Amino acid sequence: MPARGESDEKRLNDCREACRKLFEQYCTAKKRKYSRVEFTGVGGMLDYAPDPADEPIVSVRTPTRRRIVIETKQKFSQQDRCRYVLVKKADRWLIDSKAIWKGHWREAML
Repeated sequence: MPARGESDEKRLNDCREACRKLFEQYCTAKKRKYSRVEFTGVGGMLDYAPDPADEPIVSVRTPTRRRIVIETKQKFSQQDRCRYVLVKKADRWLIDSKAIWKGHWREAML
């Protein structure tokens, strides 16, 4: 029988590794104040099925050829207005940052 908590530790490590792979594949490589993989926590298992209709795009700006700013309005939780910045690196678009509008743009977790 495994030691108490051993399966929880494995689940946490598996989650962190999966998050690390997602960040490597879809996000720019930079030090982040929030969304650091080493601080990823795992709660109970959730049935999560993302639906683009729950966070529709309300505007898209292209300030430069290598930068896109996408604003969305969530239809769940606190119905936040979000801003995602994508940058083009080596012919791939990567998520660089996320911010939430709270009277002004505040950095948020990816």
